[in-house]
Amino acid sequence: MPAAQKDSGLNSRMSLYPNPFAETATVEFALPQKQSYTLQVVDVNGRVVARVAAGVAEAGKKYRYEVTGNLPDGLYVVRLTTDKATQTQRLLKIKQ
Repeated sequence: MPAAQKDSGLNSRMSLYPNPFAETATVEFALPQKQSYTLQVVDVNGRVVARVAAGVAEAGKKYRYEVTGNLPDGLYVVRLTTDKATQTQRLLKIKQ
């Protein structure tokens, strides 16, 4: 099942795997220029259910974070927000 991805001008390379996941999913991204970012997991009602990371990314450096399986089964959105734009990807949590 390919993940749907929306890139609102962020021009980053974000990947999310495995998807769907049971225990842990990995989010990787690199930004084209140095900028602040936040990485969050949002439920289908738009509530932030996990604040995965925040900081200042160096240009071109790959960042890798884990989303753990302590979420109820269901559909989520991983949201990468920077000073300039927001990128989202759907993530499905399933039973083991």
